[in-house]
Amino acid sequence: MEMLHRKFADRLNIVIIEKINLSTGKIAHVNLFSTDLTLDYEKIIDYYSLRFQIEFVFRDAKQYWGMEDFMNIKKHLSIIGQISLLLWSISLMDYAKILI
Repeated sequence: MEMLHRKFADRLNIVIIEKINLSTGKIAHVNLFSTDLTLDYEKIIDYYSLRFQIEFVFRDAKQYWGMEDFMNIKKHLSIIGQISLLLWSISLMDYAKILI
């Protein structure tokens, strides 16, 4: 479905997923948005599912590689954190190429 938003100038590609809880009968809706009008609904759902995997990777990077301190005031620690972030970003881009 293609729609316009009041405050957003470009057209949006929208996917609405209806979820039904079989035990309670309650209905919930999940709304997914994309500015790429050429994407079909399956691809938009795939991209949103990857979003959560990327967030887990960011969380792990912060937790295990000490990247929460990459903006540290001490210069040498800041540089080490930025180099770690750079290498991690390159690894993530290579991984994304495999998925596409």
